Amino acid sequence: MFKILDMDKLMQPKIDEERKKIVDAAREEALENAIALVKQKIREQMELEQQAKEEAGKASALFQVEMTLFKIYFLSPFIVLYLHYKIESSVDLPHDITVKVQK
Repeated sequence: MFKILDMDKLMQPKIDEERKKIVDAAREEALENAIALVKQKIREQMELEQQAKEEAGKASALFQVEMTLFKIYFLSPFIVLYLHYKIESSVDLPHDITVKVQK
């Protein structure tokens, strides 16, 4: 007589194999996407830190320039007087000169 084939039983191993392939591919893709996202976040954080360092460096350089200009502006009259006195007299000025500012 005829033999009846159960197609579900015959196809089940192939279905399971294909299902496993799909799940593995989805896991691999999800893992790659997660790694790429983490790398992107790390890169962004490093860029922000680098920008902060550069801005801090610029601020520090600007502060140094401002301090130099401040010293030149406020100390230049004293330097001019000192050099004038030094040129006019052969006597050395004492090193412990203090300047008092009146309010």
